[in-house]
Parts: sequence; C-alpha cells; structure tokens
Amino acid sequence: VRGQIKPPTKFVLLLMVFNKMVKETISTHTNFSDTSTIVLWTTEFGRMPSTQGSLGRDHNPFVFTNWLSGGGIKGGVTAGESDQWGFKPLDRENPTQVYDIHATILHLLGIDHKQLNVRHNGIDRRLTDVHGHVIQDLIA
Repeated sequence: VRGQIKPPTKFVLLLMVFNKMVKETISTHTNFSDTSTIVLWTTEFGRMPSTQGSLGRDHNPFVFTNWLSGGGIKGGVTAGESDQWGFKPLDRENPTQVYDIHATILHLLGIDHKQLNVRHNGIDRRLTDVHGHVIQDLIA
C-alpha cells in the first residue's frame, strides 16, 4: 500500500544497535582530537560492487574501507578514494595501499616505519615492506 511504513528488518535493527555500540565505545574511550588513542576500523578485504547471482558479493582485492579517528588523525577527510562503482582505486597510478595505512599509524605512534624491522625466517622484514608512505593528508 502506498505510503505505508514497513517495520525495519532484523538486519536494520541489528545495524541500529551496532551503530549505537560503536558510537558509545568511541565516545567513551577517545576524544576525536585525543592524541593518545588511535581508533582504526578496517576490513580484511573489500566486496565487489556487483553480485554473484544468489551467492552474494565476492571479495574485492582492489579496494576496501578503513576509518581512523583520534591519535592525531584529521577529521572529515578522505584519502585513497575508489572509482564510482567501488571496484578499483580512483587513482590507479598511485593507489593507497595497506602499507600506507600501517606507515601512517606507526608515524602517529612516533615510530619510523622504515626503521621498524622484524626478523622472520632469518630475514629482516618491515611491516610496510618497501612500499609504505605516510598519508600526510590524514595527519591533523
């Protein structure tokens, strides 16, 4: 019926509860301008902007979402945007990489990512490999 309001689905209700819990957690534990706490919300991988029929959406290794707050992160900015479909990086010549997120967080913690080495299987390795760059646009 036109104009009839449908009750929210279980998924929408779950999201409403989840959003409230996230807001309360961040509000309780950090002030967004606080430099002593960094909040990173990330995913293991992105999702394709299209479906696989009834199988849902496949993994997308090209783009995924992170958001950061506190710890010297500038609020209200975006870095490393995706194309209009969320399929590939908008800047394909210079995409933001996971290494860049790691380098930025380490920088905010006062650690030079180029100097942080971990010995693994007899080889010194960097968390940021040789690719990481601090994302200056995210620094407050």
